[in-house]
Amino acid sequence: EILEEYLYTLFNEKIEFWVSSLDIPAGNIFVIDIIEALQRSSMGIICLDRSNYKKPWINFETGVVFGRNYRKESSQSIIFPIVFDDLQIDAFRGTPLGNMQLLRFGKTRMKNVIAEINKMYKEITGDIIHSQKNLSTLFDGIWPELSSKISSVIEQVPEKGDADMLCESNVVEKLRNYKNFPEPVFGGNVMRYGSGFETQ
Repeated sequence: EILEEYLYTLFNEKIEFWVSSLDIPAGNIFVIDIIEALQRSSMGIICLDRSNYKKPWINFETGVVFGRNYRKESSQSIIFPIVFDDLQIDAFRGTPLGNMQLLRFGKTRMKNVIAEINKMYKEITGDIIHSQKNLSTLFDGIWPELSSKISSVIEQVPEKGDADMLCESNVVEKLRNYKNFPEPVFGGNVMRYGSGFETQ
């Protein structure tokens, strides 16, 4: 949401940026709106942190934008997967995003993303929003505030996103801490609880 605000300003509102949390009208069927927005997108900025990097929607949305815009003969970047916290790149091994060059959030890399967006706008429309030098100067001007706002959001992400997810390795511990559930009895790969559930 912060990126959208600053990108609109940076590009004089000539480029449409779309974020589902802001741009889906109340009452709309959100899945349809998301798919339609993805299908008309020329690029995707994928915002990754430890709270969302395992979510299936990340890969789905990335795939829609990439598949729609991929051209073998083009050197134009389509997807910008940006890691916003200390999440290790190895966490993406074996995933679709693991095959892409992941970017760690920072001034130089964000400036490159901005330059690529500016370049694509020119290729698609034939018009120029900013010269490369002017864009660089404008970005330098907004960077301190943009960086500060994003850093404040990153600080709110739980330290260990994986620990908050119910998964094979922590399900017993999660239940143990929930309303004093009893210890389960294990039988092979089955856990049985004598109480705590309506259905045993």
